[in-house]
Amino acid sequence: MKKLGLVSKLSTSNKSKYSSPFIPYNPCIFPNILNRQFNAEKPDQVWVSAITSIQTVTGLLFLTIIMDLYDRNIIGWSLSDRLMIKETSMPAWEMAVQDRTIKKELLFHSDRGPQYANKAFTRKLASYKCIKRSMSRKGNYLDNAIPRNFFTSLKSELVQSDDPVTKKQIEEALIASSRNCSK
Repeated sequence: MKKLGLVSKLSTSNKSKYSSPFIPYNPCIFPNILNRQFNAEKPDQVWVSAITSIQTVTGLLFLTIIMDLYDRNIIGWSLSDRLMIKETSMPAWEMAVQDRTIKKELLFHSDRGPQYANKAFTRKLASYKCIKRSMSRKGNYLDNAIPRNFFTSLKSELVQSDDPVTKKQIEEALIASSRNCSK
């Protein structure tokens, strides 16, 4: 640019002024209570949740899981083609509580994504009166390492050939992994 006599329209003196955008207070963000303590002494004591994307024959799908840290069992999941709350965290939650008893002091840990840090999901969990919320620290993916490891394993199992993955294959793998974990 210097050789051509070009000058950037973005001033370097103003760069620092815009480097940290204003982020308003969100009452649906909770502190990291789990703090990477990925062990539970009994079932339904700590649940973790995360969302990943998986490329399929029909396009990108989003997989939301809820895992009980006691036995690493997937107790709730949702597979959707959009990242809407009603298609990700809510259906996974409904599946998780369908066959489980929510005991006092259940810790629910997730990242700070909009599927978890919103009024609808916060109200849903608050309605149980005995759930503590925990969220990963901003930009710290290791705070949600256990579900991320599950996603890595699942994706490596699904991609054993060059053929694209189908939604049915993902569902079958989830059902099989749930059976394996509960044995």
